[in-house]
Amino acid sequence: MGRPGERLPHLGAARFYLPGDDWQSGVLRLMELSQLIVLRLGEGEGVWWEVDQAVAGQPPGKLVLLIPGDRPDLTERLDAHLPVPAGIKDAIPGRWTSAVVAFREDWTPVVQPVGPFPGEKNRYGSTVFYVARAMQEALRSIEARRRAMGMRTNSHLLAVYGKVLLLVPALFLVAHFLRLVLP
Repeated sequence: MGRPGERLPHLGAARFYLPGDDWQSGVLRLMELSQLIVLRLGEGEGVWWEVDQAVAGQPPGKLVLLIPGDRPDLTERLDAHLPVPAGIKDAIPGRWTSAVVAFREDWTPVVQPVGPFPGEKNRYGSTVFYVARAMQEALRSIEARRRAMGMRTNSHLLAVYGKVLLLVPALFLVAHFLRLVLP
């Protein structure tokens, strides 16, 4: 979601905006609908409200936290919001995200550092690659099941698909008939 009142959205993921006066009910609804809740910690009180709501009302395996590397104060603050403290001590300074935290069924945190690590060649160059790799490892370590991304459809779209499926054999028959009739 975009930050209310920002004139231009930041580069990156597409954003949408909730009404400024009723954003909390929108966030709660999105949490209910989502398969995975990913929050990047920050200093805004809204982020901490979201962490509290996710911990209080969602299954542990649904929450993933991204820990900024340049903010050790946030890792200390995080422990006060979790049922089981994460105890992150080795945030890598200067990194946009230095760790990913996923949670086991009993809210035990699993902290996965974000590479590249000392001695590892920075082959991919992109921070996004290393954050995605850390998220995969964190989710694998809590034994989160992979969810298939199925195609979203509605009744109108299914009707269109049905008509296309009927039209293809009909066109084939017409073409075959015309080949027989025309010299």
